Amino acid sequence: KITDGLLNGLAPGAAGEELFQFSAAIHHGSSGSPLLRTDGTVAGMVQAMIAPDRFRKLSRQTPQLLNYAVNVGAIARFLDRAGIALPSPTPPPAPAGAEGPGRDAGPATPSALFARARASVVAVKLAR
Repeated sequence: KITDGLLNGLAPGAAGEELFQFSAAIHHGSSGSPLLRTDGTVAGMVQAMIAPDRFRKLSRQTPQLLNYAVNVGAIARFLDRAGIALPSPTPPPAPAGAEGPGRDAGPATPSALFARARASVVAVKLAR
């Protein structure tokens, strides 16, 4: 499933990592999903959404699309320290008629974004 939204800002994570705050609608179970750029490459990984009941109790306000994702740079550093090599990213295909490899033609349609994103997403399963 692909939904659109905006990157609204940066926030500190519990472990000191930098998180993206974004406004795309997510649901329980979305953690681990990729946060994509308009060219289909991964910007981060969905980590959390604000718990509405807890937020309302503490602030007396209803949260609206307050979601967080770990920056892909932090993920890459974690995997590097763990000795896990990721494949080199492939640039998105150039639009028909464009000159130069991977030239960005602006935001893609959801179906085109999904097709491009497949090349940017890898499954990582960690076990102790």
